[in-house]
Amino acid sequence: MVLFMISVVASIFIIGVFYALGYNARICCGVASCFTSGLGGLAASLAASFGWSEKLVQTSMLTDLVSGPFMGSLFGVWLIISFACCAQSEFRRWAAARFFLYIAIAGNGAGLLFFAPLVISQFYLTVLLLAFVVILVWVARACPNGAIPRVLVTCVFGIVSSFIVLKACAPADYGTMKLSVFDPSAAFTEVYAQIKNTLSNVSIKIWENSKWFGTGAGAYKINLPFFVEKADWTILPQNPTHAINGYMMILSENGIVGCSVLLSLFLVLIWMYFEKLVKGFVFVRSQDDSDMFFFACLPIVWIAPFAISSLFVDIAFISASSSHLYILTIVVPLALAAASFPRNPKQKVSD
Repeated sequence: MVLFMISVVASIFIIGVFYALGYNARICCGVASCFTSGLGGLAASLAASFGWSEKLVQTSMLTDLVSGPFMGSLFGVWLIISFACCAQSEFRRWAAARFFLYIAIAGNGAGLLFFAPLVISQFYLTVLLLAFVVILVWVARACPNGAIPRVLVTCVFGIVSSFIVLKACAPADYGTMKLSVFDPSAAFTEVYAQIKNTLSNVSIKIWENSKWFGTGAGAYKINLPFFVEKADWTILPQNPTHAINGYMMILSENGIVGCSVLLSLFLVLIWMYFEKLVKGFVFVRSQDDSDMFFFACLPIVWIAPFAISSLFVDIAFISASSSHLYILTIVVPLALAAASFPRNPKQKVSD
């Protein structure tokens, strides 16, 4: 997790860079963030495979949605962002970034496969495929000749490498189970649906007991046994600690007041993004090129909100709670996107 926090520290300079150093520096921040998260994914995957960290071994084993960690979803978001940064580096003819982006894609892909439940891995790989089509369309229109083969090689080789890491390093049974990511029936089972519904009902009871301020961060697992009916224990796993609906868990722990604060912060980020969107469109329109606004913006502008929107779908199916990891999965990608809109170079800093 230290490497993830490094990516945050590197990315907080994005807004300042937006006014100072130009597009190349902002792309560098994006590549650096993807690369550090990818290193974290590789390190965590290898540590879990070879038993270097007992905590990571236990985390990687939580492949059912009953206990699946939110960390896997973080890797899924940054995997998509890495693809966007790959296209941007080719647009700027930044050949030196290819190695770092290969590590970013392989590492984030390995982290997704190791630490996300099967259905979440399937979900992000599907979203990644859709995003990749959009990225290739952008590359075909905006990048020089030969860019598409280079993007394909970097991205496809990186994804294949993440599967190689899983197959080569993980124990045989574990690797085989994880490779069932290509089998939808193995991920979304009837047992999962029963457990999810039961825990959702329990979460509502916990929230109703403290509607306004919630039970407090991390208190869900403490309160859960007091609200579970005797018949429910025949369905639930032993010692459940999380709901399988992140929204229910956040509501029960934070209450209406806490959720209102979180929602307000997110709405501020959305407002800032759309403000940049409008200003970028006005500037491109002044250049008589408004019809090509999609290609005038770097891929991160469109891919980051797309990846974050996928996360909000994802949260309804995982054991997510309010976490500092949201900074990495929402704030940083959205800041990268907002800072990458086309702007008038003659604008003043105070503008």
